[in-house]
Amino acid sequence: MFLLFGIKDTLDKCIDRCCKEGRTPCVHRLALNVEAEKTQQAIIKDVEDFERGNLKHTQTAEKNTLPDKEVIEQEKKQEELKASIETFDATKLKHTETEEKNPLPTQEDIQQEKTNA
Repeated sequence: MFLLFGIKDTLDKCIDRCCKEGRTPCVHRLALNVEAEKTQQAIIKDVEDFERGNLKHTQTAEKNTLPDKEVIEQEKKQEELKASIETFDATKLKHTETEEKNPLPTQEDIQQEKTNA
């Protein structure tokens, strides 16, 4: 469907092309296009004739809702946690030795399981 200006020219070209090819133009489609052009022209006329003086002035109230006390406390705790992580002194940690508590089976253990199975 055509929406903007130039619809009449486009329709005329379509009709001419259909006549040259020996086809009958679709009247229903043409009627819809003409109706769409009329609607577009009515909307454009309404916008052009619009008067701003008819508008009423409206006061807008801006609302700034403050967070609840609980939300503020949560944010404080998060900030304190971040600060404690950032200022953590890793030099105060003690050196530890790690012990492997789940060792892998040796070759002998694997051979023994194969013979038992």
